[in-house]
Amino acid sequence: LYVQRSANFEQEQAQKLADLLVAEPKWAGDVVLAWESVGKTALPVLRRYYDHPKLEVRLAALDAGTWLEDEATMDQLALLALSADPTVRAQTARLLVNLPRSLRGTQRLHILLDDEEASVRVAAYESLATINDPIIQRVPIGEKERFKFVIDLVPSRKPLVYIAQARTPRLVIFNPTLGFEGPFVWRTWDNRLMLRSDGPHDPVQVFYQPPGQTQGRTLEAPPTLADVAGLLAHRPTLEQPEEGFDLTYGQVVDVVYALCQQKIVEAPVSLQISPLAAAIAQAQAVSQESPRPETTPSGG
Repeated sequence: LYVQRSANFEQEQAQKLADLLVAEPKWAGDVVLAWESVGKTALPVLRRYYDHPKLEVRLAALDAGTWLEDEATMDQLALLALSADPTVRAQTARLLVNLPRSLRGTQRLHILLDDEEASVRVAAYESLATINDPIIQRVPIGEKERFKFVIDLVPSRKPLVYIAQARTPRLVIFNPTLGFEGPFVWRTWDNRLMLRSDGPHDPVQVFYQPPGQTQGRTLEAPPTLADVAGLLAHRPTLEQPEEGFDLTYGQVVDVVYALCQQKIVEAPVSLQISPLAAAIAQAQAVSQESPRPETTPSGG
């Protein structure tokens, strides 16, 4: 945050930051934060770098520009969304979250939901979920103090299952009609849970026997993964008396993951890496790269 605010200070400081970024792209994260603190008076400078030949400089300028809600970023973002590099396409999807009122930005995110790379599709979904785009159908499982998780249904031609826990536990299904390769009979948990269907368009029979009980129940669900997951997790209430097995989020995603891994459901699975796990991994990597004090050569 800059205390000084003399005439032309903001644009002069924005230019100094740009010069630093071009010379030392490693400072991109700090420069972006400083640009954002300068505010919209920095936009005339930022716009000169939206198409900079250095990709790191261009992305940093676009990062700050989208955060400042500059629609002028869209021309370059639309091009970057077509990049041959999936990491660039994913970064573009993440930047578009800052332009929730941009029709072009939202349309581009919709297109990226069908990207060839799962990481890009997940990034597009995360941005759309953050801005509460109505294209995503959200089904809450449980209410108030008994809330468990949400099932997010994402329109896409390419099936994908994304399991995420940050902010809110979520089971995300790309292609709401994603179903089962039938006919099939599938068992797990020492046969306490069994699924059976005579064909891809037939209802799924779900048998579950709780631990410690000698009797189980069989319920029926429509032939989609979302419906079966909802049946497994649903706890009947006065407001929602429909039958269900009241399984936990962890149990449901365990079942979903196994069904996909065993090709009962033809869809890849993407697991969100928790922020804590990512931070631990990064700290371990830094620790391994840094020399231990007792082995560091001393001077002289």
